[in-house]
Amino acid sequence: MVNRCLCLCRLRTLRGRLRHGSHFDDEVCRYGDRKVRWKITGFTRLNSVKGRVYHAVINSYYAIMSDSREYELSKEVKDIRRECRQFAMLYYHLCKVLVEELGIHTAKEKVQKILYSLSIDRTNQLRKRAEKLKLPCTLDTFNEINDLPTNGWVEELGKCHCPYAECWVTYYEQSPWFREFAPLYCNVIDTTNIENFTKKLTHKLTKNVLTGDDTCERIYVESDNVKSGKFTYTI
Repeated sequence: MVNRCLCLCRLRTLRGRLRHGSHFDDEVCRYGDRKVRWKITGFTRLNSVKGRVYHAVINSYYAIMSDSREYELSKEVKDIRRECRQFAMLYYHLCKVLVEELGIHTAKEKVQKILYSLSIDRTNQLRKRAEKLKLPCTLDTFNEINDLPTNGWVEELGKCHCPYAECWVTYYEQSPWFREFAPLYCNVIDTTNIENFTKKLTHKLTKNVLTGDDTCERIYVESDNVKSGKFTYTI
C-alpha cells in the first residue's frame, strides 16, 4: 500500500484549485513510478501570518496500479485479465438485457438460476477429475485442481485484484441496479462451488470489493443442510 505521506505532496499542486472551493473525488495522481487513486472529500481554510493556507481532507486512498518492476504484470497475466474482462462484460450485458426485458426482480431470479446451473456443472466436472486423481473432495483439493486461472488475480493491485470486479465497478454509475448483480455472481458461484464439490461445507463472503470493501474475505463452515443435499442457492 502506498504510504499516506506520498499523497500529501500532491496538495501543493491542488492549492490553487482548492482556493476556489472545488470538490475532488477519485483523483488519480502519480508519485514516482506509482499511480495512486485517492479521494479528497473536503477542505478547510485556515489563516496564518503569511497568508491563507488550504488543507485538503483526505479520507481514503488506495493504490490502483504500479509500473515499477515490483508489480509489473507478465504478458501471460495481462492476457488472462483481458480474457476475464471479456467474460465480465458478457455477464454485465446478459444482466442488462434481462433487466430491460423482465425487470430487476425477475431478472435477478433468472441470473441466479443461470449461475447456480453453471456452478453445478463446473463442480461436477471437478469432482470427476478429483476422483480420477484419487483425491478427496475437500477444500484443499478444490483449491489444488481449481479450473480458474487464479494467477490472473493479482493481490498487489488492491481493490482491482479481481479482473471481474475491476470491470464490473465501472458500470455502477451508469447502471446502479448492477450493484446487486455483480456481488450476486460471487455469492452464488463461490458458495455453490464449495457446497457441491465438498458436499459438506458452505461458504460466505464477509468482505467484497464489489460492495465497497478494500479486499475480499470469506469463511467456510460445515453445514447440515449441505450434508443433506440442500444447497444455499438451490433452484
